[in-house]
Amino acid sequence: MTEEQGKLNHKNNDISTKIKKLEETRKLKDNEIARLQELRREKDQEIKKKEDKIQELKRKNFELEKFRKVLDYKISEDKARIGPKEKNIKEYKNDISQLNERLKDFNKENTTLGNHCEKLKTKQEEMVDELTKLRIQRKKEEESINAIKKTLSEIVNQIQRP
Repeated sequence: MTEEQGKLNHKNNDISTKIKKLEETRKLKDNEIARLQELRREKDQEIKKKEDKIQELKRKNFELEKFRKVLDYKISEDKARIGPKEKNIKEYKNDISQLNERLKDFNKENTTLGNHCEKLKTKQEEMVDELTKLRIQRKKEEESINAIKKTLSEIVNQIQRP
């Protein structure tokens, strides 16, 4: 019976070790999730800033377009002054185009990070489930050990009684 108890204690220690390892893994995954969420939040802020910049450039572009329409009837007289304005408009459109491309890249990266976070959450849930199962198994084994101890105690008591 001592051998059985030793085996059960060994199993209990193995399960405790597994639980500790899983908890450490879970902490690492939680840290990674937090890091990725922070990175995602930073990227979201950066995207928001870029979107604001795009909107600002679009508003500027809109204002320039209005200004250009007003000046269209003076084109023959003011062609020398409008040339630089058209250049600015082209630069703004080019900037907007470049920012749109960067925004697309950020959105793709954001989606990738979101998918990675979801995978990590799923893995964490699976690990929590496994941890729960191991705890239940450990509890059952402890109950078995306690039952064996009780039986041994009763046997010892019966042997010691005359």
